[in-house]
Amino acid sequence: MNMREQIEKYIKENQLNVSDESMWSFDESIEEELLYLISHGIKTATSSLYKFYEMENEDLPKVGNLSIITNSKGEYQVLIKIIRVEVVQFKEVSSEHAYKEGEGNRTLEYWKKVHIDFFNNELKEIDELLKDDDLVVLEEFKVLVGMKI
Repeated sequence: MNMREQIEKYIKENQLNVSDESMWSFDESIEEELLYLISHGIKTATSSLYKFYEMENEDLPKVGNLSIITNSKGEYQVLIKIIRVEVVQFKEVSSEHAYKEGEGNRTLEYWKKVHIDFFNNELKEIDELLKDDDLVVLEEFKVLVGMKI
């Protein structure tokens, strides 16, 4: 049984509601690493800029939301459930959250360096740069169905 079939079976057996809008993927340049970290229980959190939820008039994630993370080819990789959501200023992101994101050496310093670059790259499209008081959406999740890759 492939991962799509496993995820669909789990959704059906547990009578869950997962919409097409809840499918997403990581940037292709880092997807392999991040999917590996998630599927091995190392990455249990993620973050995004609040500004883009506002600009796109999109709802913030909520505790209990389900998401299917795909790879860049649209193939199902994992089914996750959001267990915590917090909105904080960039400068207030904690070392605990950085550790849960699971990347690099898992320190806040590493998290900030990588996310300043990542967020600034996203903000280029609206001619802005990240500021310390920009809001960041922090999510924690647990994997319901996933594979070791």
